[in-house]
Amino acid sequence: MINNKAMFLKAMSKRVLLGGLVLLTTGSIACAQQPVPGFTWQAPLPAVPVSGFYHIALTPAVAAKLHNNMPPDFRIYQGDTEVPYLLQEQTGGYSVASFESFPITGNISEPGKRSTIVFHNANGHTLDHFELVFKNARVMKTMRISGSNDKKNWYGVTDAFVFDPASAIPDASSTTLVKTIPIPSSDYAWYQLIIDDSASAPVFIEKIGRYKTNSRATEYTAVPAPAISVRPGNSRHESRWQLAFDQPYLIRKLSFNITAPALYRRSAVISARISGHDREIATFNLSSDQPSQVELSAPGNYDTLLLTVQNDDNPALQISAVNAWQQTIWLTANLQQGQSYLLKGGNAAIPAPIYDLGYFKDSVPVSIPVIEPGAPVSIAATAVKTPAGTVTVFKSKWWIWVGIIAMAAFLVFIALKMLKEMQERK
Repeated sequence: MINNKAMFLKAMSKRVLLGGLVLLTTGSIACAQQPVPGFTWQAPLPAVPVSGFYHIALTPAVAAKLHNNMPPDFRIYQGDTEVPYLLQEQTGGYSVASFESFPITGNISEPGKRSTIVFHNANGHTLDHFELVFKNARVMKTMRISGSNDKKNWYGVTDAFVFDPASAIPDASSTTLVKTIPIPSSDYAWYQLIIDDSASAPVFIEKIGRYKTNSRATEYTAVPAPAISVRPGNSRHESRWQLAFDQPYLIRKLSFNITAPALYRRSAVISARISGHDREIATFNLSSDQPSQVELSAPGNYDTLLLTVQNDDNPALQISAVNAWQQTIWLTANLQQGQSYLLKGGNAAIPAPIYDLGYFKDSVPVSIPVIEPGAPVSIAATAVKTPAGTVTVFKSKWWIWVGIIAMAAFLVFIALKMLKEMQERK
């Protein structure tokens, strides 16, 4: 009897071990074959005319895919090859002490027509931008720039472009703004600004120059304007507006077109729903003697914002439009002529990339062409490819449960059979 029990336990141990190995193999294969979520969207990059480094500007439609993930899960692919990139956010500010003014040698205003301003690049700097310092204003202008080496013969530098004070930033003074004007790299001795004043009075430009440091003013990219709807306030002394965007754009700055009353000064709050709770992301003042704009203390991807204004005993503000901007973000990559590239994203499960390129930022040229990706399109999430030579049999966790149930049934069957054999031997 003792020998029979020993034989039974020995046989059971071997069979249980064999069954366990089968179960572990089943589970391992099933887990190994679980598909890893792939990218859910892609955007084509335009063909580059020559090989070299390019800034790939994240358009509002692409930045809307960030979902508050910074650094992003974006990848650049040339075929199946991943292309390294540098992530660069255009943020910063100015120090007034570092400003180098250019002498203004001409300033002619023709009422109702245009203003012509000439400044002297006395030191022969190569300029790819300069700064205008001007009195607070909320008027949009059209401007064009030309250059000359003798103040007689003028040559085109830029086509006509929109000069929008809303995208400028305050300097150390609360009554002036600084606006960066980008131009093609050039070194004319004199530059001429022709500003169209046919629709409004001239803008008072105090000085023109550049900052001696390498710091730049925060650069913004306009995003599609939100739809505005009035919402009930908590009291008769409060006004509320809902700002609804068609996508969760990356919002850093807002400006407001207030049409009435003529004179006002109100405290205001911008809030957003984050993780199920309303959270204030900016507190500021709206005043008729300053640009009606705010930079969010918590920039992020938002599809809905709430503006709340305290009116006290004053009539409510009349807001006809709201404009929004994201910070300018670049992916800087070395692209080759004749190759096709895709920007992909939407896989939050993968970490931000780490590239060797990050250690060689100083080797990247300062002046780099900027390109924009095409519109992002949805793609079917593709599982990570199974390595060559791997047998693909089990494709889901369902097989693990099948293995467990089968193993349990097998063990019960073996146990009953062994007990029956032992009884027959008696």
